[in-house]
Amino acid sequence: MGMNNSVHLLAWFITYFIQFSVIMFIVTFILHFGKILTHSNPFLIFILLEIYAIATICFSFLVSSLYSKAKLAAACAGILYFLSYVPCMFISIREDVAYEIIPWWAKTLACLLSTSAFGIGSKYIAFYENDGAGIQWSNLNKSPLENDTYNCLNAMIIMVIDCIIYLTLAWYIENVNPSYGIPLPWNYPFKISYWVGRKTIKNESNDEIMKKSSLIHNLLVNLKLKNRLFLSHT
Repeated sequence: MGMNNSVHLLAWFITYFIQFSVIMFIVTFILHFGKILTHSNPFLIFILLEIYAIATICFSFLVSSLYSKAKLAAACAGILYFLSYVPCMFISIREDVAYEIIPWWAKTLACLLSTSAFGIGSKYIAFYENDGAGIQWSNLNKSPLENDTYNCLNAMIIMVIDCIIYLTLAWYIENVNPSYGIPLPWNYPFKISYWVGRKTIKNESNDEIMKKSSLIHNLLVNLKLKNRLFLSHT
């Protein structure tokens, strides 16, 4: 229909963001007033769920850019979504069963997958809830585990970074391997023509063409005048 890709993606983002926001509000209400997370701050719970919802939408955009067929994308999206939680499962097993503290850099790498980041953040909330303190603004940047330098705030920040990474990759892949249209070269972000705009380049090329055409026109006019003078003298 000639619609710009950014407008198309923004429309879908707003649609699902509104739907997810309503769902996350209901989930927060159930968790807090359903006596599941009674000690935790409900506003912090809602922020964590909201960031995770945005990361999930961005992850869906990334998956959709990898496939051109909807059925194949839907089938593979579930598998990729499940695999993105595997690092969190590995960390939980090592810490809960083997009683081993995973270093912060390993958790940061695992949190580059938004599902694992949400799982790790939820784990810290569960520890604080079992202690009776719950997640609060005062302990948001602290870990409930001894000798652990990671915390729930780190997981939330990494999820925000995940959103930027997912959208950047989706934008790049969509232009290099689009479902419809002409693909751009792999190095198009490094070209000035992409950022300046094709219209300005076209205008410059049109100006050059006009100059050349005017020169050719002047040459033809001069040749006609010379031919007339030559015929008149002969």
